[in-house]
Parts: sequence; C-alpha cells; structure tokens
Amino acid sequence: MIELIGGRLTDKDGVTRKVEEEDIIVVAPYNAQVNAMRDALPAGIRVGAVDMF
Repeated sequence: MIELIGGRLTDKDGVTRKVEEEDIIVVAPYNAQVNAMRDALPAGIRVGAVDMF
C-alpha cells in the first residue's frame, strides 16, 4: 500500500497529480482489523469498518 503514495493518478477532470495519504481509504470487515491497520499504516490514511463508510 505504501507504494501507492507518491504514485500518479488522473482525476475525473483529467488533472494528473501525485497520490497522497488523503486519497487512500482502507475498508475492513471487522473492528479488530481496523485497529491493527490503523497501527500499521501512516497517519492520514483513513481506515474504517464497512459500516463506517
């Protein structure tokens, strides 16, 4: 996942830019997995259970 940060994306308007932490959302089925991922991933990456999103 960390390889995504700094990569390039093209948005719906055709603007190409670098991927930032705020662009990434991780969805997990269980709260225990959410907690483990929050500990393992850099700050700024949103992590939540399915019902959160």
